[in-house]
Amino acid sequence: MRHVWQFTAGALTGAILLCAAPAQAQGPGFEIVSNGPALELRFRGVPLKSVRADDNQNALSLDFNQPVDPAIFDALVRQLPQWVGMAYTTYDNGVIRATRPVTFLTRQETDGFSLRMQPRSGAPATAQMAPPPVAPQQLPGPVMAPYPQAPQPYPPQPGYPPQPGYPPQPQGGA
Repeated sequence: MRHVWQFTAGALTGAILLCAAPAQAQGPGFEIVSNGPALELRFRGVPLKSVRADDNQNALSLDFNQPVDPAIFDALVRQLPQWVGMAYTTYDNGVIRATRPVTFLTRQETDGFSLRMQPRSGAPATAQMAPPPVAPQQLPGPVMAPYPQAPQPYPPQPGYPPQPGYPPQPQGGA
């Protein structure tokens, strides 16, 4: 009976520690603040240096003050495939590319930054699917014409003297 009591007390202590763990400081990462008509993310432990948006590519380029764990950006693609088509980081910079036309808005925070992806007006609410690939069609007849036979030599032109430095050409029917 004494061993059961010790086991129960140990299990209860472990459960309390696990419940208290989220309240402790967490490492770098992101949390989803809002996933409604617009997406809002809060990045912790990732100090932002500069940011550039590219409307043509529908992408955001981020420069950080320190190296960034690539797992953070990998998780964006896994957890938000309806918003993020591609995300990667290399050392202290990263790229996020949206699956649909959005306006990127960033804001500095005390321990990171916030990112809001607002759909552009007139943009569809869901990502556009590419049309199915068209099956190749067979064309009637041969696709390529056969190569011509070896070319016939030009007939000799009368009246032209041989050029210096070149061997003389045979004159007449050879």
